[in-house]
Amino acid sequence: MNLRELESFNAFMTYGSVTKAAQAMNISQPMVSRLLNNFEKSVGFELFSRKRNQLTATSEAQQFHATVLRSLNAFREVETEARAIANEQLGSIRIAAQPIYVDTYLIDVVAKFKQAHPNVSISITDTGLEGMLDMISTRQCDLGIGITLDLQDPNVLVTPLAQSRAVCLMPVDHRLAGFETIDIDLLRGENFVELSIGSPLRTKI
Repeated sequence: MNLRELESFNAFMTYGSVTKAAQAMNISQPMVSRLLNNFEKSVGFELFSRKRNQLTATSEAQQFHATVLRSLNAFREVETEARAIANEQLGSIRIAAQPIYVDTYLIDVVAKFKQAHPNVSISITDTGLEGMLDMISTRQCDLGIGITLDLQDPNVLVTPLAQSRAVCLMPVDHRLAGFETIDIDLLRGENFVELSIGSPLRTKI
């Protein structure tokens, strides 16, 4: 297997079809099909089921995609580091952060850091808590920034930066608007917008 085959497999798994994979890679559909066929032969197990010229990823392909994605990320890090050396940069920092910090807190932090260290490249990946922990444990990033809630993980060193409290937002004329504190029992029977699946705060609530 080679890098182009890995990229074609990742593109197919990401976009769901040979046509969209070809568009993303800016190559022809027959070329993507050949790359996928060669890649399937090299791995030694079935990656796709074929019906009426349509490819569908097998469960083995779904499982294998995570490994391929990690390999591609590692290769991209090699490319980034090579460019940094060629441009006489003095290193690089890889940060994984939850989306809320990418567009707010990190903008100012990175700007100030770059002023003091202009020759250091910084890359930021926005991801949820589970993705961030996976990147940390697999050494895909140097540090992660996010809401952890009392995280207990022997593989992760947690340094508290700040504390915040959760609030409940509602219209001013809502029946609960006069309460200073909203207990969980007060929300019983209420329709409300909750945090996304995977959020540690959602789990705690």
